Amino acid sequence: MEIIKMLDRVIKLTPGVRVRREKFGGILYHHQTGKITFIYNYLVVKVLEQQEHKTVAAILSDCGNWDISSIAKALKILDALEAGGIIYDG
Repeated sequence: MEIIKMLDRVIKLTPGVRVRREKFGGILYHHQTGKITFIYNYLVVKVLEQQEHKTVAAILSDCGNWDISSIAKALKILDALEAGGIIYDG
């Protein structure tokens, strides 16, 4: 998927996946499969905590002033999470 298209989407966590904020970013735990994913990006964790309510672009806008490279990294991580079945387009 083109990363830029992620901005217009409302993402949702796959059922059974929970986010836990940590000092380094966050941990995603899938209760059904036991899969653990470490996220070393605070911006991604913020997006995941607010998912289901707004588009990714709206969430990023609410998160304050981030430079374009940070946003690009976050979008790439979100794309990888979707490819891994952790999030989906809701």
